[in-house]
Amino acid sequence: MAVTLHRRAFVAASLVSPLALALPILASAAVTQVVVDGDLSDLISVAQASQSDPVNDVCHVAATGFDLSRVLVYYDVANDALFLGIDVADERDRRGNIVRFGVPGDVDGDGSPDAPATNRTCIQDPYYEEDGVGPNEFYRILLDTNANGNPSEDVDVLVQYRDNHLSILNPHTMQPIPGATGLIKLGTAGAGGVNTGIPDDDENTNATDIEIRVDHWCRLDPTPFEFTVLGWAAAFSGLPADTTSVFPVQLATDYRRDGATVLRVNAESNWSCVPLGQTVQVSLVAADGGPPSARFALWVWQGAGTGPVELSVRGVSLGFTAGPTPLNPRASPQPIRCVRSPDLPSQLCAGVPETPGPARAPWTITRQAGFHVPIVITLQGLIEDAAASNPLGFSLTNVVTLQVHR
Repeated sequence: MAVTLHRRAFVAASLVSPLALALPILASAAVTQVVVDGDLSDLISVAQASQSDPVNDVCHVAATGFDLSRVLVYYDVANDALFLGIDVADERDRRGNIVRFGVPGDVDGDGSPDAPATNRTCIQDPYYEEDGVGPNEFYRILLDTNANGNPSEDVDVLVQYRDNHLSILNPHTMQPIPGATGLIKLGTAGAGGVNTGIPDDDENTNATDIEIRVDHWCRLDPTPFEFTVLGWAAAFSGLPADTTSVFPVQLATDYRRDGATVLRVNAESNWSCVPLGQTVQVSLVAADGGPPSARFALWVWQGAGTGPVELSVRGVSLGFTAGPTPLNPRASPQPIRCVRSPDLPSQLCAGVPETPGPARAPWTITRQAGFHVPIVITLQGLIEDAAASNPLGFSLTNVVTLQVHR
């Protein structure tokens, strides 16, 4: 399909009703892909980031429950839930076969997290083992929400299981974050049915690892497109603490940094997280290279985008989009809504519901009442750009995800 994008004279940007981008999003119940049960198989299948850690670096002769082998992270955007997995190291034979599953809270490596200690190969008197995960034992995951290398600021989050209790804390004050909630399951199948001292509500005797859910993550990290993670396990019982390397979670892949950064949602250029009913403002400004009144197209996808998808027009690559566009009509998912300057080719919106919009950028459109159902949509556009690095004179805009939460 041939699409011609060419330069022409410009007119002043037209004003548009605030209702022009009143996108009719159909609400549907989002089904989570992860169940918090201490079985990490479902989390492994969807994890967006993970970090392995050497095993037997806590106790060389036993599978202590404070030896981390891997930490996994998955952010379920549709349900605004952050899932964390701690893979407790297992005891293996020389061939690598599992001899015994590691047990959360088991300091001495005897298979039980319940006191007293029976295996003195890992800990010696006066150290001892506490019931379950005791007050001097913990699992922590530090979340550096702004990824600035300092995970102990007020904006950061510390998820901790200590003294048989899950807490979501401000790592600077070590106080609970008001309103923050979550769920944890510690898999204790490796204990063979013995009393573990872990509360029944937190335990799954049929699983083998630790799985955590942090609710309403974008309330804690309003721009969750990028953050870093550090796993940490410790028992003050003569064992060295075990920490993973810091690792990044990047929901915004490199394609979001291509093109012109001219699109904003509530002043954010990559991710905007707002509560139900809060005003939503979408704006598109002219590219730095001009022209001051620019033709544009804007696509809106349901969800957080499936890209990167290369966009080519007349054999010229313009970069990558967050999902397939009408210029590649056989690919899916297609946008759920499209807006374009009326004198741009109709193929840009072909087959997609089109909303009348401004004739030119810059423009700002406000939905004063916001949205009244949780939604996740992703926006990206095409804008006329005199400084574009292609002969067509157009650039893709940055990508912005709008997340509306309860």
